[in-house]
Amino acid sequence: MIDMTLKNEKNWLNGKTKRTTDSLTILHRLSGLTLAVGPSAAFFLRSSPHNENTVPYLDNHKVTKVFPEFCLGYYLHRLDLQFNFVYRSLKSELDAYDFSQVAKRQALTFEIYKFICDYNGFDAFVGSAVSYEWLYVSETNQSGFTSIEKYNGVKPGITFGWDIRPNRLQIFYLRTNLRYFPNLNVKMNDGKNVFFDQLEFNFIQLVIFPERLLSAKRVITPN
Repeated sequence: MIDMTLKNEKNWLNGKTKRTTDSLTILHRLSGLTLAVGPSAAFFLRSSPHNENTVPYLDNHKVTKVFPEFCLGYYLHRLDLQFNFVYRSLKSELDAYDFSQVAKRQALTFEIYKFICDYNGFDAFVGSAVSYEWLYVSETNQSGFTSIEKYNGVKPGITFGWDIRPNRLQIFYLRTNLRYFPNLNVKMNDGKNVFFDQLEFNFIQLVIFPERLLSAKRVITPN
């Protein structure tokens, strides 16, 4: 067992953590920019009628390769509210009998979510999102011919997850995100869809408050 917050227990119990939090809240010092990055994967939730109709031996996309997720956000301390712009690029490939299919998705998402409960330092959140999506499907058949179909547009979704947040004063937190965007699809040349309905799972994300980091350095830097 590794406990990295044990050194903060004394201040939590004697009330110093709360007093510091209250003081910095009045000074508006706990709201600010956030930067985050972490590894993610996405799980396909629906089978594709196009594959079943055209290439039934190809199976369906199930999970993407692991990809990085990048976030630029702003945190409002009083409301315990997080705003994020999130970018990710993901890809899945299938091949069988000299036929291959590549499904790619790029997404730039704006999301707002609120922290709703704190269970021993695990702070759950839930919110809504709107995303601009670039969807792309390419297929190469046995004769080497490649066809490409695309979709670009805006789609709504939901975001939920939790932070590992022993207090609200830290310079960084660890976060787990899950996102769901329904009705993502690309219409293929046979009139049927390849679905991109996915549950995105960000395993663990490092969230940094750069303004808090700079403030801490100013405090400890001698004149």
